[in-house]
Amino acid sequence: MPATLLEFARANDGAAATPKKRQKQSILAEYFRSLDESDLRLAVRYASGRTFAATDERVLNVGWSIVSNVILALLRLDPRAYHELVVRSGEVGEALSKIWRERGIGNEPVDPHGNHELMARNTEGPVTLQEIAMAFDELASTGVIKQKLRVVRELFGRCAHPREAAYLAKIIFREMRSGAREGVIQAAIAQAFDKPLAAVQRCQLLVGDLDEVAVLARNDGLDVARFRLFHPIQFMLATPLETAQLAAEAIARRTFFAEDKLDGIRAQVHKSAARVAMYTRTMDRADESFPDIVAAVAKIPGEFLRYGE
Repeated sequence: MPATLLEFARANDGAAATPKKRQKQSILAEYFRSLDESDLRLAVRYASGRTFAATDERVLNVGWSIVSNVILALLRLDPRAYHELVVRSGEVGEALSKIWRERGIGNEPVDPHGNHELMARNTEGPVTLQEIAMAFDELASTGVIKQKLRVVRELFGRCAHPREAAYLAKIIFREMRSGAREGVIQAAIAQAFDKPLAAVQRCQLLVGDLDEVAVLARNDGLDVARFRLFHPIQFMLATPLETAQLAAEAIARRTFFAEDKLDGIRAQVHKSAARVAMYTRTMDRADESFPDIVAAVAKIPGEFLRYGE
C-alpha cells in the first residue's frame, strides 16, 4: 500500500512527543523500515524539512499568501481570527490542526476564489506521499498564481484528518519542528536498515541527499556512493561544547588546526569548464547573489570543488 500523509504525520508526531533522541530515532526507524523505496525517499525528504531533494534546485514558490487564501475560503474563516490563531499556535500547521478538529473539516470545502461553490467530497481515499510529490512537481513548474491556488486547494481539500492538514502545511513551509534533526534522521536510517551510522554519514557527505542515502542503505549500497560535481556535499559544521572540561576532553591527544573565524556565509563552489555553481549550507544555490565570486572562479583552470567562508 502507498504510504499516506496520515501515517507520516503519526510517525513524526510520535517523534515530536519525546525529548529523547534515541526514542525519536527508534520511532522513525520503525516507520522508515516499513516503506518501499519510492515512499522511503519521500518520507526522509519531508521529515528532513525539504520539499525537494537537496540536490534539486526547484522551489515551490508557495508562500503565506497562497496558502492563506486557500485556507480562508476553504474554512470560511475571518482573516483576523485566522492570523491570531496562527500567531498563538506558533505555526500554520498546528493552527490548521486545531481548526480542522473544531470544525470537522473535510465535508464541505469551498473554492478559494470566493465564489463558495462546493468542491467534490473526498472520495479518493487518504492523501499519499506520492500524490504530494506529484503536486509539488506541478507547483514548481508554474508561476501562474491561479494554477498554484488550484493545486494547493486540491491538496488541502483532500485532508480529512486534522494531522493531515497540519503536516501538509508543515511540509510546504518546511516547519517540521519534531526535534528530529539531521543527525537523528541519519541514526534512524542506520537503525532501520542495520547499517553503521558512520557509513550513513560518509555516504551523505558524498551524495548530499539524505533521501538518496536512505535508499542506498535499504539496498545495501552505501559503499557504492561516489562524489559528483554539482551535487553539493554535506557541510563540515562546528559542534559546540557546553563547558571547558568537555572541550578539553574532546581535543585530548588529538591534533587540531585553528584558524580565525571569518564573518560571512559558509559556501561551496563547484566548477567544471565554464559551469560554476555556488551552494549555501542549506544546499540552496547562491550564484546570483555573488556574481563577482562566480566570475572569479570561472577564470581558474581545472575541475574542482572549493569550500569555505
